[in-house]
Amino acid sequence: MRLVAQRSMRILVVLVVVVGLPILGFEGMPRLKEWWDRQHPRVESPSVLAEKVKPRGTLVESLRCTLELPNEVVATLQLTTAVVVIAPSPEPLKLDGSLFLNANRLVHVNSRFAGEVVELGKVVVAAGELDHSADEREVQRAVSFGDYVKKGQLLTVIWSKELGEKKSELIESLAQLHTDETKLKRLEELLLKGAVPEATVLEGRRNVESDLIAVARAERTLRSWRLTTEQIQTIRDEAEKVREHKGKWDKELDETWARVEIRAPMEGTVVEKNVAVGDYVGSDLDLFKIADLTRLDVLAHVYEEDLPILETLGPRQRKWTIQLNAEPSAKPLQGNFERIGNIIDPSQHTALVMGWVDNASGRLRAGQFITAHVNLPADPDEVAIPVSALVDQEGESRVFVRIDGEQNRFTCRRVVPTRRRDNLVFITTKPRAVAGKPPMETLQVGERVVVQGGVELAAELETLETSAQMASSTATAEKTTAERNARSTP
Repeated sequence: MRLVAQRSMRILVVLVVVVGLPILGFEGMPRLKEWWDRQHPRVESPSVLAEKVKPRGTLVESLRCTLELPNEVVATLQLTTAVVVIAPSPEPLKLDGSLFLNANRLVHVNSRFAGEVVELGKVVVAAGELDHSADEREVQRAVSFGDYVKKGQLLTVIWSKELGEKKSELIESLAQLHTDETKLKRLEELLLKGAVPEATVLEGRRNVESDLIAVARAERTLRSWRLTTEQIQTIRDEAEKVREHKGKWDKELDETWARVEIRAPMEGTVVEKNVAVGDYVGSDLDLFKIADLTRLDVLAHVYEEDLPILETLGPRQRKWTIQLNAEPSAKPLQGNFERIGNIIDPSQHTALVMGWVDNASGRLRAGQFITAHVNLPADPDEVAIPVSALVDQEGESRVFVRIDGEQNRFTCRRVVPTRRRDNLVFITTKPRAVAGKPPMETLQVGERVVVQGGVELAAELETLETSAQMASSTATAEKTTAERNARSTP
């Protein structure tokens, strides 16, 4: 039955050709031939197939994984190369954070005595700041929030009953000391004449010693309140005047007797003011807060995976530039970071990086959101090549290096990519050894790697190595057969 079916098919084909040719004409001949070729595909001979897969290059026996190509093959494949260069610096590390007042440049101004505020210090401002219709001339007004003050500038005046009483106590002790010293001197004269007993003189000496202790105690109290030596000497002089004028006080000194002047302990900006004329203040109240805003603290957050590279930076490399989030186009400001926190935030998995930024221009304000950029140095153990130079094969990255420009020799190296950036890939020059695998190879700066045609070179190298293995196997088999025949021949 099968034979009959094949004969019927042939007869049908002949009828179609005989009858269809006049109908289709000569224009249908190519279509008929195409149909026939599809139905009866031509089986190429082994010699033709071998010619098609014939290698176009040769292996260099003296070098491993190296092939040599003729000039015309290089031109046909359009092989192009690029130079291996030193790895550029990585992208700067971006850290989000905020600005804060420097705690070491912030002072709390307090009064050493409780009392009533009777006066506020003055600052010089333009008249237009107080009255927009006034002429542009300088006037004085009370110091306020945001004013810039110099060290030693008067901030406020407090009338303190406590200070006045302590000064009066010193004058009283000095007066009592003078009286007891005069009395002792008279008693000692009378003792020499035998007019008084010795016990009376001893009691007089004890009174003088008690007066000296009282004067010293009053002076030490005033010094502990930061009164200067000149101020204490003024009190002593006033005690002399009172004694000489039989209890009459200097009227000018009366006006300043309980006066406490609060002056700025440092140069800076008033960032807080909690006092007004007429207030009764204690020694525990912060009358003013003055901050040096020429430098602000920066607290930024770094992810824990970026901590190792930050910690490798030396003291001179710990620099950053600060960009305000509200002014992305403004010029960044320079600063340094000094410490990296020891605690990881469990929710964000970040650590604090603490440093500062220069604010001499006064652009920055405490509390603003910023982005800190940390420039990272280039890794000396890395080189860079174009991404197109990599050939991924069998789970490994390979690169073809042109080792001889005249003879067109190309060697294949197994490399370890570390990171990528734009159109570059970075290759380590110190790969780690892996047990059970052949060692990875490196690239040197200045070598030329194939960036176009690497896949074709890999296929060509594989073909050459396969042919070499087959030839070696054939030669070994022939040698074995010849030896066997030789042994079997009598």
